[in-house]
Amino acid sequence: MFEVMIVDDMEIMRRDLKRLKIWGERTGFIVVEEAKDGQEALKKLKKRKVDLVITDIKMPLMDGVDLLKNIINKELSSCVVFLSEYSEFEYARQGLVYGAFDYIIKPIDEDKIEKLLLKASKYISEKKLKKEKLKKLEVQFEEKIETFYVAKDLEKIIKLFKDVDLNVVEVASSIVETTGVAVNYDPMKVAYILNRMTSTLIEVLQEIYPWLTKLVNISEYVNIDFTKCPDFSNSKTTFLEIIRDLITHIKKFDFGHEVNSMIRNICKVVLEHIDAEVSVKIIADQLFLNHSYLSTVYKEKTGTSLVEYITMVKMERAKILFENNSIKNYEIADKLGYKDVEYFSKLFKKYTGTTPSNFKCSRIVKKDI
Repeated sequence: MFEVMIVDDMEIMRRDLKRLKIWGERTGFIVVEEAKDGQEALKKLKKRKVDLVITDIKMPLMDGVDLLKNIINKELSSCVVFLSEYSEFEYARQGLVYGAFDYIIKPIDEDKIEKLLLKASKYISEKKLKKEKLKKLEVQFEEKIETFYVAKDLEKIIKLFKDVDLNVVEVASSIVETTGVAVNYDPMKVAYILNRMTSTLIEVLQEIYPWLTKLVNISEYVNIDFTKCPDFSNSKTTFLEIIRDLITHIKKFDFGHEVNSMIRNICKVVLEHIDAEVSVKIIADQLFLNHSYLSTVYKEKTGTSLVEYITMVKMERAKILFENNSIKNYEIADKLGYKDVEYFSKLFKKYTGTTPSNFKCSRIVKKDI
């Protein structure tokens, strides 16, 4: 059975569509989800992809055309069909340009929608078959890529990351160029090599820096697929952006070998206590040092106070935690070791320039777009 989502801001329209006798064995389609607007549809599709989305064109918050663009961009459904009034024909035609399969004129005619579903069934089946064939070719192709994948190149990059050395970007650039020459700048071959390198690099970095996933949204890099890059130049630029971003993030929290080992040990204690209470006294006791001496040395070597560093780490962690809009402010404050939620909120606003509530709202809007 092909799974269907119905999206319409009018409940009566959703109900009438679901009541039609075309669902099930008759057409091979079954309604499994519904939504009242594009934003709700997107949230549900991210959790459960469907084969067909039947959506109204004009809806509040996010209309059908914007929903279509998001579905195609994020590959959330194989087929999208518009529900349209006669007066919306130009709008529906615009949707076809962007990749909609077809459109249905309201009020719904059962015979017409049945014929459309039978056409959609063939379209979705052919699309799935092509995808399966492409996947098999990709597996065969990836096996051949092993010839060009040089583990030592990645080891060079990893070593520079361990040293928190900004030269990693330049070295990575050289490695990508060498790889390009080896495969005659074939964009697909380069893409598969960079997919492998990026995936392995991120796995290793998470082992070297266990705190990384708590302070950086790693999924942004994990989900990048170089096969979607149009050419070698674009793949190289994207890969170097990932390297630059990651080394910048790491350097923000770990100063590398440019300062003495005591400073790195101090940072390590803070980073190991991201989700717990931590203070200058706690760090000093753990390292068996006088807390005044510890604060003075840290300031001299880094140019910033240890309290400022602790606050920076905690606030960056809070930003990641706020990605989950179900967690309350007081829960995040408590998790980070702040017993006073108002004090936590003041620190957060001072650090980010906005309140926790406004920051959370901005993240929700960004996710839905």
